[in-house]
Amino acid sequence: MAIEDILKSCPIFFELYDKEIEKVVKKCEVKSFQAGDYIIRAGQNGREIYVLLEGSAKLQKDLPNGTVKYERFKRGEVFGVVVLLEKHTYTVDVVADTSCYVLEIPYDHIFSLYDSDPKIFGIICLNLSRLIAQRLSDLRGDIFSLKNELAKYKKVG
Repeated sequence: MAIEDILKSCPIFFELYDKEIEKVVKKCEVKSFQAGDYIIRAGQNGREIYVLLEGSAKLQKDLPNGTVKYERFKRGEVFGVVVLLEKHTYTVDVVADTSCYVLEIPYDHIFSLYDSDPKIFGIICLNLSRLIAQRLSDLRGDIFSLKNELAKYKKVG
């Protein structure tokens, strides 16, 4: 599958035309990783977001009592978006599950669109906001489920 076809289904490129996607991608780099390689490390400074082009990767956090795996990313999914909005430090690890290819989109490139093509910049920002809102909504649902499970155990004990 061509990169352009994958990116058309990627949430940050929603409502962009092919030529607009090409404009964004032309300054990006495709990187490859082997299973077990860290694509992102918690605590690492970062100025890039990533789109998974091929393979799979997992979002995880190393804790004192072990590693917690949150979710898996598959083709067309985006990760690393929080560094665009705050302190430029990744808070979790993303590790390649299989050999994979990712499109690395530099922070500076996205923000250079503010001057060079405000329409594309605005659409990408709106789409990133939608993506983050959806992830927060999903997380809220997970928290409520965990609270309900915890309440069941408290009643038994």
